[in-house]
Amino acid sequence: TSLYLEASGIKTATYWGASVINISYGGECGWWCRNFGIFSGMDTLASAAKSAGLKSIVTVVSAGNETLNLDSITYLPCETSWTLCVGALSSFQIDHAASFSNYGSKVDIWAPGQDIDVTHYPGHMTPGILPQFSGTSAAAPYIAGIVTLMKAVDLSVDYGKAGKALQNTANSSTDSKVKPGYVNAYAALKAISAGRPLGKD
Repeated sequence: TSLYLEASGIKTATYWGASVINISYGGECGWWCRNFGIFSGMDTLASAAKSAGLKSIVTVVSAGNETLNLDSITYLPCETSWTLCVGALSSFQIDHAASFSNYGSKVDIWAPGQDIDVTHYPGHMTPGILPQFSGTSAAAPYIAGIVTLMKAVDLSVDYGKAGKALQNTANSSTDSKVKPGYVNAYAALKAISAGRPLGKD
């Protein structure tokens, strides 16, 4: 999948009035990609994400599954401005990074991403048994869903407000990789609600 196709997806979602965009895809941007962004699609992707953000559309992306420190490389769209990048938590130690998840200061928030129950799909159709899926591609939709709930509470929620609420209410972790913390959905929604009751609260 090229960066141009990612940009096209964002533009299409923006055109059709999306409120939240999820991109469960990413990859390293090497020397040529970084230095010739106008040709590689890097600049086009950045422009599309900014255009969406300026319309208060929140774009959520996955951090990737190569166990890489993203501070030492360029990884897109995780470090694209106007996106919220999500790392995956382990199913064995819920406050720790999954063994495969990329990490680093470019990761904005962490969410469950290992052994996630999903609906049946070709090759995984055993009656009565839900297949499981792992990856930051599973973690990003958690955050996209939470941001969608935020916007249901307050339509003015944008990239900045969503990111601030998620990070300011995040649970701390004993894993040095899980910074600034892992998501606390209820607390994040409370932060957005400005005192309005949520459900039976």
